[in-house]
Amino acid sequence: MKHNWSSPLVFVFSAILMCCGQVMAQEKNHPYYNDLNEFTLDEAEGFRTLSSFYSSGSQWCSHPYVRVVVEYENKAIRKSVLTSNPANYLQQTIIPEIKKICPKFPHAAKYHKQVIDFRFRPKRGGIADERINPDKLGFQIDDQGNVSLIKDIAYRNWSDTNKGSYAFEQDQHADKDDRLLITGAEKLANIVNSATQKLEKLLQNALQRRDDYKLFFAKTANPKFFEALNLNEDAIANFKYALIQNKKARSSVNNAKSIYNDPSDTNASLEKAKTYIDEYQQYREQANAFEETALDKFLEGDKKFKEGYQDHMKQKEQKMK
Repeated sequence: MKHNWSSPLVFVFSAILMCCGQVMAQEKNHPYYNDLNEFTLDEAEGFRTLSSFYSSGSQWCSHPYVRVVVEYENKAIRKSVLTSNPANYLQQTIIPEIKKICPKFPHAAKYHKQVIDFRFRPKRGGIADERINPDKLGFQIDDQGNVSLIKDIAYRNWSDTNKGSYAFEQDQHADKDDRLLITGAEKLANIVNSATQKLEKLLQNALQRRDDYKLFFAKTANPKFFEALNLNEDAIANFKYALIQNKKARSSVNNAKSIYNDPSDTNASLEKAKTYIDEYQQYREQANAFEETALDKFLEGDKKFKEGYQDHMKQKEQKMK
């Protein structure tokens, strides 16, 4: 990495600052690299993970982009690190080490929430090879401390090179699929909730009409009011049947949501969730059929009531003549 040191004094001062500031923040037994601008965060057979200044001029902790570099012995080691899911590796192993140096990470930068610039370079070749290495990925940290891949230009370059061949990329797709399933189930739940509210209002209207129809039939004994009453009773029954089916549909989709929200879901449980969604569709179809029948009966009853009311008004006019 190129450093633009303006004078030897700046270099000495910066070295003192690094040594007495950030290095002292480490535990005494915490290993660090001979170059004072680099810190070893993890080390195992075949590779070492380190971090350093992202660019010259500012303290390491204050940079919005924190460089994390895996220095590997061979390409097989590099691939094994990627295959093991780097988001988990960063979250479980690297970030705790970063926080030993920068306790406020990822909130140490003044104006930006920090992200991790994850890179690879061979032990032989160093920075020059790091710059041309396609495995450069960005990772962000949410408020709960979860690490996720940033789908930026660096990611697209990586994806074009690797064709999404690593396991962690498949995991990303799986996570996206899970989110889509959860979102889809939530939409279905919203649909059935809205349909239920609509049915409850229609049922209340039908129950109010029942009292009106009974009153007019009792006063006039007009058979059309009796027909209206019977049709309205059929509507009430079908509205209630529709509500029962919607209740079953809501239960089915909630069961599916519980499975989709479970991070330990298996193929068998996902098949069970699919069964619940199929049940939901069946219950909703039945509810819609009952609702259509209920509306037909309700409107027929209303029509009969209006006919009976017209007859009633004509009779009143004749009596007044």
